[in-house]
Amino acid sequence: MTALAQKIQETYIAEKAEDAPELTQDVHCLTVKIAYCPAVKHLRATGRVVSQWFPMTTTAVMETLTNAGNLRLKWSITTRKPALLLIVFL
Repeated sequence: MTALAQKIQETYIAEKAEDAPELTQDVHCLTVKIAYCPAVKHLRATGRVVSQWFPMTTTAVMETLTNAGNLRLKWSITTRKPALLLIVFL
């Protein structure tokens, strides 16, 4: 789990969005709360429309990480604005 947490943190640092994720971890679980998507923020800031299918990229990445790590995944998106993505790796 530590390697996964580091990879997620490194990814958001590279995206210049280190304030987006909040990671908490214990022995059996990594919880990631994501306040905003840096890619969506960039697309909107540059005047582009975000496809309704764009969230599928996050789904694919998180499922790939889960499968590679032989983990289980739970996630939800809040209905508040802006939405909060909650990902739990078990």
